[in-house]
Amino acid sequence: MKINKRVGIYGFGLWTVVYDLVFIGGFLIYLPVCFLRKKITIFSLLKKIGFFLPSCNKSVWIHAVSLGEINLIEPIVNKMSENLKHSIIISTTTLTGNRVAHKKYGAVAKIIYFPLDISIIIKNFLRKINPKIFIAAEGELWPNLIWHIRQKKIPFLIINGRISDRAFRRYRLIKPITKKMLSGCSRIGVQNEKYRKRFIALGAEPQRILITGSLKFNSINPEERKIRWFEQRYIPVLKPNSRKLFIAASTHKPEEEYILDFYKDLCLEKSSTLLIAPRHPERVALIEKMALVKGFNPVRISEVNNFVDEKNNLFILDTVGQLLYFYNICDICFVGGSLSGSGGHNILEPLYFSKPVLFGPSMENFSDIAKKVIDNSAGIQVNSFQDLKEKVIILLKNEKERNKYSQAAKAVFEKADSLSRNLKMISKEFSFFDEG
Repeated sequence: MKINKRVGIYGFGLWTVVYDLVFIGGFLIYLPVCFLRKKITIFSLLKKIGFFLPSCNKSVWIHAVSLGEINLIEPIVNKMSENLKHSIIISTTTLTGNRVAHKKYGAVAKIIYFPLDISIIIKNFLRKINPKIFIAAEGELWPNLIWHIRQKKIPFLIINGRISDRAFRRYRLIKPITKKMLSGCSRIGVQNEKYRKRFIALGAEPQRILITGSLKFNSINPEERKIRWFEQRYIPVLKPNSRKLFIAASTHKPEEEYILDFYKDLCLEKSSTLLIAPRHPERVALIEKMALVKGFNPVRISEVNNFVDEKNNLFILDTVGQLLYFYNICDICFVGGSLSGSGGHNILEPLYFSKPVLFGPSMENFSDIAKKVIDNSAGIQVNSFQDLKEKVIILLKNEKERNKYSQAAKAVFEKADSLSRNLKMISKEFSFFDEG
């Protein structure tokens, strides 16, 4: 379809001017909150504006919002780095995602912050990066970016596409704009039929949507060397005298408080250890204070060299990108965001190591995965904090029960071949990419 540059794909010539003004106004209002909550720094803000931007002759631009998406794209990046002569650009939105991206992909890709969605900034990014394809993990939509990418006839792909319940409700309120944005997508790879229907309901063209499955089944790739190092380093610390390790992972408020309350009795028995890994690292200090009030001795994982083994010790994961390796040495785990109404988080990582996993009823972000886990009796979905307490106690005290779930976990990963389907979809739009 030929694009009228004066009128624009959104139907009127002043659209981008109005959008830019609204975006700038909203961003300036929200900016102090971002600094207060440590979601942005002066340096990252400068990078989002376009300072310190690398120059590329030709590139593949992959956008991964935060930590989850950064881990998700690993098999795609690995495959591309083997076969691609173009530069690989990986953009992130969050500080945590950016730090992990540098660690994971710094040797094969250039890591940047995702630009503010303002016309002049987007134009500068596209001019400097010169992408030949744009790939968005899971489907974050920004009007100016899509508009300018489409003007340049750059393929715009979504991989591992999904639309949460909350996002679906919001996008429906602006369906005319959403429809125009989705019309700028060359292809959309979605995780399942439910998400395909949601994209269509928001105006995406059905023929451009493919069900490619979830890349999360293919994105777990721990390093054997790190596995062995973590075992040697942390088993003596977290599991002395054959104690059982219980991890409360990716937790949100108020999950930590309830878990601390019911863990008091277990702590007194000195038969298990609790490690809390909050979803947002900036909440570590808050959890420390909460633990002290409740009578625990909080110990940060980064400071385990300076602790004394006491019955009321509580460990807090304050590092980024290491949770996967702690799953390997745990005995059971609870994955948070699922009892706080936040939509849940990835339960596949502990299952990869055949660990019994518990999660709450709020699993909207991983509904397909949760269903598969439940269908294979590989995990336990709890309905309340009281239910969680009862199940945790049973699993910690019953090795036979733990083994039952460990054996069932293996079936969850069978026939999960989303990677090849996504690579095939990308290769249809990007002739520079040799699938190999």
